[in-house]
Amino acid sequence: MADEREGVAMTLGHLVNMELHDYMIVQMTEVYEVNDDGERRRSLGFFQNAAVAEAVKERDSYRAMAPVLVLTDRKGKNAFVLRDFGTITLLDEQQVAADLKQEIVNDLRPGARKLLGI
Repeated sequence: MADEREGVAMTLGHLVNMELHDYMIVQMTEVYEVNDDGERRRSLGFFQNAAVAEAVKERDSYRAMAPVLVLTDRKGKNAFVLRDFGTITLLDEQQVAADLKQEIVNDLRPGARKLLGI
């Protein structure tokens, strides 16, 4: 289990290879500052209650908000924003390695092939 001592900040790295039965994905609303061009500057916070987020946003015209997905523990003490980069393809790493090895062999010059006994 990740380090949960008081004052020790948990990072996403703590969750690597860990069973995540105590975590869930929730939708929250992020409120953030924007500059004159409307570009994001810094996050002000994440809210489970969209009405609270809206009220925080309305306190300043240089604020915006957006829905975000968050991986959080059931205690609500640790949370990590999940960015959606779309669907990813998991490759067969053994096949990729075999293909690379074959490409490397194919690139060898005749003298190198002879030296290696290929």
